[in-house]
Amino acid sequence: MELVHVKGLDELARNLKALPTKIARKAFRAGVSAGAKLIQDDYKARIASRTGTLRRSVVRKFIRELSNDQQVVMYVTPRKGKKLRRVSKSGKSLNADAYYASWVEFGHLTRPEGLRRIKRGRGRDAAVAKMVSSGAGRRVPGRRWLTQSFESNKMKAIEVMRERIAESLRDLPEFGR
Repeated sequence: MELVHVKGLDELARNLKALPTKIARKAFRAGVSAGAKLIQDDYKARIASRTGTLRRSVVRKFIRELSNDQQVVMYVTPRKGKKLRRVSKSGKSLNADAYYASWVEFGHLTRPEGLRRIKRGRGRDAAVAKMVSSGAGRRVPGRRWLTQSFESNKMKAIEVMRERIAESLRDLPEFGR
């Protein structure tokens, strides 16, 4: 685990605690959103795609259930689901269903023709190993685009968050200079 020290965070935390809860929450959420946007943009830039569906499906989403006055949770993730499959009136595909995003990120196993499913449950790992060793299927390694985007931008994202929160505080009359 890395220890990270960013200058100005202590003063920023004191200023946030001095604010009314609603205003502090709004400033904090704006900062986290700015940091997430940085990672989202880098993730989209790293994606090499033929159709653009995966790139089009990447969103950042505020998670209300996990957020409170002390923390803001925001996901950067590809959208998935049938409701995202649609076609425009002109016939152009507006598909944003990247159901395969986790396969691309973490890797997957190809199956030969004729083999529909690998059994689930306790014997799955042995069945996969047997299939791969027999040459029937092969493991495709993950691309790790989201992981790389996060790892390469986490310090910059913290700085962007700090700057955005400080900017939000400067816009308030009692903190502006």
